[in-house]
Amino acid sequence: MKVSGIPKLGIGLFADDDPTMVSEKGIETFLGHFPAGTSYRCVNHFRQLMLSGDFRKYDFGIEENFERYKTTQPPSYDL
Repeated sequence: MKVSGIPKLGIGLFADDDPTMVSEKGIETFLGHFPAGTSYRCVNHFRQLMLSGDFRKYDFGIEENFERYKTTQPPSYDL
């Protein structure tokens, strides 16, 4: 099965970077419920957390981070 475009982007963001590892039925189920009542920013923040391995606030980029957090990197949550 060949996956491209938006389905490939969705799978790459939330599942596996290799869409051949996801079944056709899995893709249909995933896209049939996407985004399922959440925002892109929420899902993107989760992605940032998983990729970085750190528990930090949302990363808006260097300039916006500096305006919001007074630092170029988002601060860690104080647990």
